[in-house]
Amino acid sequence: MNRPWRKRCAALLTPLFCALLLFGCAGTERESAPEEVLTTTAPLSDEVAYTTAAAQVDEENRDLQIDTYVILNDDATTIKGDGAAYADGRLTVSKAGVYSIKGTLTDGQIYIDTDDDSGKVKLYLEGVEIYCADSAPVYVAQAPKETQLILAKGSENKLSDNGARTIADAQAEDKDFAAAVIYSKDDLQIEGEGALSIEANFRKGIFSRDELQIKGGALTITAADDAIRGKDSVKIAGGTLKLQCGGDGIRTSSEEKGNISVSGGDITIESTQDCIQATGDISVSGGTFRLQSGGGYQEEIQTQESGSGFFGGFERKSTTGSADDSSVSTKGIKADGNLAIAGGAFLLDCLDDALHAGANLAVSGGSFRIRTNDDAIHAEESVAIAGGAFEIDASYEGVEGNVVTISGGTFDITAQDDGINAASPDAQNDMTFFRGLPDGAQPPQDDADGGRNGFGFRRQGGMEQPDESCVISVSGGAIRVNASGDGIDSNGNITVSGGTILVFGPTDDGNGSLDYTGNCIVTGGTLCAIGSAGMAQGVSDGSVASLTATGSFVAGDTLTITDAQGAEMYAVRLEKQAAHLVLASEKLQSGSAYTLNVNGSEVGTAAAK
Repeated sequence: MNRPWRKRCAALLTPLFCALLLFGCAGTERESAPEEVLTTTAPLSDEVAYTTAAAQVDEENRDLQIDTYVILNDDATTIKGDGAAYADGRLTVSKAGVYSIKGTLTDGQIYIDTDDDSGKVKLYLEGVEIYCADSAPVYVAQAPKETQLILAKGSENKLSDNGARTIADAQAEDKDFAAAVIYSKDDLQIEGEGALSIEANFRKGIFSRDELQIKGGALTITAADDAIRGKDSVKIAGGTLKLQCGGDGIRTSSEEKGNISVSGGDITIESTQDCIQATGDISVSGGTFRLQSGGGYQEEIQTQESGSGFFGGFERKSTTGSADDSSVSTKGIKADGNLAIAGGAFLLDCLDDALHAGANLAVSGGSFRIRTNDDAIHAEESVAIAGGAFEIDASYEGVEGNVVTISGGTFDITAQDDGINAASPDAQNDMTFFRGLPDGAQPPQDDADGGRNGFGFRRQGGMEQPDESCVISVSGGAIRVNASGDGIDSNGNITVSGGTILVFGPTDDGNGSLDYTGNCIVTGGTLCAIGSAGMAQGVSDGSVASLTATGSFVAGDTLTITDAQGAEMYAVRLEKQAAHLVLASEKLQSGSAYTLNVNGSEVGTAAAK
């Protein structure tokens, strides 16, 4: 059967193609898959492996000299040393020093209130269990030099509060008073090699109104609202965190600061809202992350049953947002400012965006496995990816930003709509229809700047006139896209100067494997785009040599391109039906004749343009 050939398509040399271990032939194994790093073979929404990360202990705390010993025991608490006093269920710490604390309070509190700036307050927890009926089990009212909670090696510590309690009128001037199991008005640090279990039945697990640092310990937190909040900043350098919450997993709230940084640790979060959310910037340089937001990815948006998450049996509460928020957002990692990732292993199972930046997003390393009902990678401004391994099993759009720049990394993208999309922030936020929200949640409202602050609406794509601000630029990396909408879509221009790109585009004629309103110029590397013919586009003038084929190709067909001497230049096995093939490559020679073979049979020849 003869099929007409057209100009403008590219070829990729098969040896190079297979060596990348991203596309290759059927049955080829991928290299350094995120799920191998994360040691799970289960579906993302099921139970995942939970390991303990190495704890960090400050050098100053390796050989602690205890100043005061405290044994808690309701009516018989004993204190040896100074700086602490006990009365009516409250242990009050009034000066800097190291306090060894063990024992139980059935209804009590550790209360730190000191203006001593000669040193830090260090609580060395050696087996503490405290329940507090009307306040926070640990409350830092004042500590000029920072409060440290040090979890003694091998110790088991437990803190919990009363979900039915209320804030007393005398405390109303501080709206956040006692809203957490551990509440601090000054800097707070947690470290050590012991374990701490927190049951935040009222609202939050840990809340510092200044800086919060976590350097070690095995922390298990269940919270009605946010699990961990540092108003000004949160810094995580080590330890094992297992968080299960009805609000956000880890978040900041300061409009002036609000940054989050993670350099290590093993973090597992199942959150009704965002897993990690910062009002400022987020930077990640290491660590292992298992994040599930909003009940996780759903093949069909529907009501979730209790016990379907990472931990099993956790009942997601109906909510219209955190206690002090009015919106619902169910993202994996969300920065209102910039998001930068230089390393780490990520397993992301999200109802909304998996990685989201209100400004710019940059990735230079790390391994990612993602399922989401919205965008896998999204930035209101620019997305810049220089490295990393991305396996996007499910998404609405794979990668989206105003400017998308890819200079390295490997990508395996499955998208319900566009695989890679460049659109202005206004176009990104053009909402067209409602898809669904977590159980009991309300539709999100627009932010003051017009941005989305929640999940549930889809954006329109495409423009009649080119938007020159919209650019997709590829200079390196290996990219494979399987998209039901447009494979690679720019409301402006596409440029390819290096790397390898394979697109399996739509089967319907309302979309194309390539979609751009300006130009698509290929000056290096290889671009292969396969899809329907109704909206098909090739590459623009000024590109390297290219070839085009049209016909009726079916899933499972193997397409092979050979040169005049019969040498195989490119081969690909189709994952779905197609009617149009575009290949552009610097390996082709303009004017040279090439032959297209389908399942080993010659179907046509053409000269590269």
